[in-house]
Amino acid sequence: KMGAAAARRLAGLGYEVRVWNRSPDKARAIASDRITVAATARDAVEAADLCIALLATTDAVKAVVEELPRSFDAVLANLASGSPDDGRAVAAAVAEVLPNAFYVDGAYCGPPSALEQGTGQLFVSYENGENALDAR
Repeated sequence: KMGAAAARRLAGLGYEVRVWNRSPDKARAIASDRITVAATARDAVEAADLCIALLATTDAVKAVVEELPRSFDAVLANLASGSPDDGRAVAAAVAEVLPNAFYVDGAYCGPPSALEQGTGQLFVSYENGENALDAR
């Protein structure tokens, strides 16, 4: 539900969004003129500037990271719920598997409806502060 809400919000803001879901029917249910469904996680991130991972667990995020092409060099924002140790575990997996990616750890606070309306709260953390974002 969160991923669908995020995709609809971004599409509503005018962005072209490519989505992938481990349950293809869920992805197809939100397809629109600005939301394209990808067959695989690898296809979803092709030529992306930003990849948002809204998965239920840290293990699910790490499994998807393993599927991405080593050449991935965009921002990977992990918004899966978890502890700081979980975030560090995903960061380590990203550093190992996707050496050119820029990892951002975060959390969204609120229901899917608030995300879709743009009224929820998003918290992110990243290494090296604003200098790291400026480099991107």
